[in-house]
Amino acid sequence: MNDAVFGQRLRFLRKQAKMTQQAVADRLQIHRTAYTKYETGVVAPDREALVRLSELFGVSVDYLVGCDAEVDIYIVVWGGGCSAD
Repeated sequence: MNDAVFGQRLRFLRKQAKMTQQAVADRLQIHRTAYTKYETGVVAPDREALVRLSELFGVSVDYLVGCDAEVDIYIVVWGGGCSAD
């Protein structure tokens, strides 16, 4: 996983969803500080958290970890939010 890409995508998706870090943390049932560490690349989420994040934001785990740029292209071309795979 590319931690920098992961953190950037996670932050982008959260802001697109108009959610605070606290709101995402509440949905994941973790502390806000733990979630903040995901966005800043200090700590990588475990597999369960990755799946829950992908479901929350409607993107693939591959996209979150930097293996799939499809959503980036969609956002640039269409100016829309992220779509589910």
